[in-house]
Amino acid sequence: MINLNGGELDTLYQLALNGPLESGDMPSKSGFIELCNKGFATRDLNTWLGHITPEGMAYFKEYEWAKGKGEQILLLKQFHSIGGVQ
Repeated sequence: MINLNGGELDTLYQLALNGPLESGDMPSKSGFIELCNKGFATRDLNTWLGHITPEGMAYFKEYEWAKGKGEQILLLKQFHSIGGVQ
């Protein structure tokens, strides 16, 4: 599993749970850039929103968060997808 720094993890978490984000809503802009470099996030050049990629969502689901894996967090949230994965 690829190691991510704190800014990358915070940003990945927010993208996975809250869908597309504007730059000002991202926990870490440098973390977002690094996620893009790793293929875990992308920016829509029409809307300028940051999105999680399928690869980023797969990483999120496998990562050991404090209260379990990402898949468990998604199930606990019980929210409908807003189309955040591109």
